[in-house]
Amino acid sequence: MRDELYTTQLCEAVASKLQGKEPRLPAGSAILWRAFADLSRARTWNSFGPTPISFSEIEAWCRLTRTPLARRHVQIIEAMDGALLEHYSRSKADNHPDGVKTIQRGSRHALSPALFDAVMG
Repeated sequence: MRDELYTTQLCEAVASKLQGKEPRLPAGSAILWRAFADLSRARTWNSFGPTPISFSEIEAWCRLTRTPLARRHVQIIEAMDGALLEHYSRSKADNHPDGVKTIQRGSRHALSPALFDAVMG
């Protein structure tokens, strides 16, 4: 239960920071905030926007900074990353001029072998 509250508070801090506000960090969260900030600065981007932070990047950060993280800490960083990706996705979806038609970013259909063949030939 404590980890859920902690995760929620850190995700809200990410959202605040992305809105240009000063984040309210829970007590004892400095190492997770620093880890997320370092990992986020090093993230890659593609034509759709920022890519999620990978486990290999987290593992490399831990090794290079000699900072051990427990599985629950990694899950919190993943949740913080999800908050950032969700914010970016919402901001892109709302960022179009009035009267301009937009194309749906995803498909309602699950990827099947037949659909893959139809798209890729």
